Amino acid sequence: MCAMEDLGSRGSSPPPIWTLLDAQPWTDLDDHMGASRSLHQVEAWLSSCEAGHEYCLSHGWSPGKYFPTRVIDVDRVEDGTVYLRERSEVKTGFLSEGNKAGDLRRGYPAYWTLSHRWGDPELIQQLSQSTENQLRSGMGVSDLSPTFCDSCLLVRRMGYRYIWIDSLCIFQDSLSEWQQEAKAMCRPIFQEKTSFEAIIPFPDTRATLGRRKRLQGWAMVVFNDSIWTDDVASTPLSTRGWVVQERFLAPQVLHFTENQIYWECLETTVCEADPSGELQILAKDWHLRPPIQTVYKAAGREIARSLSKVLLGQQYITWEEETAYLTLWGDLVSIYANCALTNESDRLIAMSGIAKSFQEANKDTYLAGLWKKVIHSDLAWKTDASDGAKVFRSDSSYAPTWSWASRCWGSYDTQHGLSKI
Repeated sequence: MCAMEDLGSRGSSPPPIWTLLDAQPWTDLDDHMGASRSLHQVEAWLSSCEAGHEYCLSHGWSPGKYFPTRVIDVDRVEDGTVYLRERSEVKTGFLSEGNKAGDLRRGYPAYWTLSHRWGDPELIQQLSQSTENQLRSGMGVSDLSPTFCDSCLLVRRMGYRYIWIDSLCIFQDSLSEWQQEAKAMCRPIFQEKTSFEAIIPFPDTRATLGRRKRLQGWAMVVFNDSIWTDDVASTPLSTRGWVVQERFLAPQVLHFTENQIYWECLETTVCEADPSGELQILAKDWHLRPPIQTVYKAAGREIARSLSKVLLGQQYITWEEETAYLTLWGDLVSIYANCALTNESDRLIAMSGIAKSFQEANKDTYLAGLWKKVIHSDLAWKTDASDGAKVFRSDSSYAPTWSWASRCWGSYDTQHGLSKI
């Protein structure tokens, strides 16, 4: 971590570095992430992405093709009530002018999704046979958990109307419903508008837009080279298997952490303390970590590039593209294989949406976590069990023994075969 004193009052001393860049020390951020300045920053990121990110605009989200079975309608959240809506109740086509949730073409409106840690199921609201009528007739915002309440308010304040929350939009007392919705969740990439993650220490007992975790002391932190790892990558939410797919499938992601809000899209990753990403330049100068480029973003860009070629009538896949797909797939598997699942039977299901997106781009045959064209190298995956890691075999009915998905925990090297064959 790099710190710098406030030298602004020391005669001819140079001004603080953040005054020269579009950045600010954490101590200058508002106490609450729900403050107007923070919400205006989120709006600015959204607007910038939609209007100024050529890659996101050209190859990103395409509205109208997919819509969940159910969503939460937040149109009247400011009045204290939200509603459970069926897909058939959601209007398609033109909506009122100026409503950002509307699509100029016929199709479903945009919706947001929430990724969160369940924690104790008794502490969060759930859709069930006994609660369905109540949720449809309207649920009081005050009855929602702080995380759900803040999420609904945020979506409405951003100018959108619908949000998908798993516990409120899927019947939790129906196995057949879950199996059906699990398949629906495995949609191709870029079908939802924006996803946001509530990365908080005690799920659903603290507001997503609550008070920040303040740094103690007088030091002014102007750049922390491990900020992304500390606030996002190493958090418990990021170790959930389903979240890997949820994050991958969304072209835009907001991360709400203890310290600040982060924005991630196909072109950039920024935070409130560095809203334009300018401090990433200092990382190069100081020989620290390079600017943040996540695996999710790299994979999304590569797939989007291929899908745009298909739209232009170019059906062939180059050798360079095939190599890129193989490398990116291996990177995603390495991340996903180390994540936890409540039910190990979901090991392949929870990644099938990612697989569908890759399949649209690489035109290959998907074989339980492996790819037919490169099966000779894909079969050469290995774990770190020989190094003493605890790796065990899952139920063979969920994945064939020759697939990496048949093993639980441990680190995986799916690129092993590339250098050996």
